[in-house]
Amino acid sequence: MSRDYLDAIVHRYENGNHTFKRYRMIKNVDAKLEKFETFIRSQFPGADYVNYYWNHLPDRQNYAFRRYLTPKNAVR
Repeated sequence: MSRDYLDAIVHRYENGNHTFKRYRMIKNVDAKLEKFETFIRSQFPGADYVNYYWNHLPDRQNYAFRRYLTPKNAVR
């Protein structure tokens, strides 16, 4: 099993609602993750954080890590 690719779920809080956007097959390299996060900040200014998941593992066993796009205390 390879850990080369990640899936991502972006969390946004807007108009009093929590919304999520899913992305698949992101290369697990810091430069690619930073580029993806820059894209998310420009497309979704209200995005709080991104949860990354291993692409190849079954659900509930695949959580990899979380990266905050805004300061942690700003997340509602």
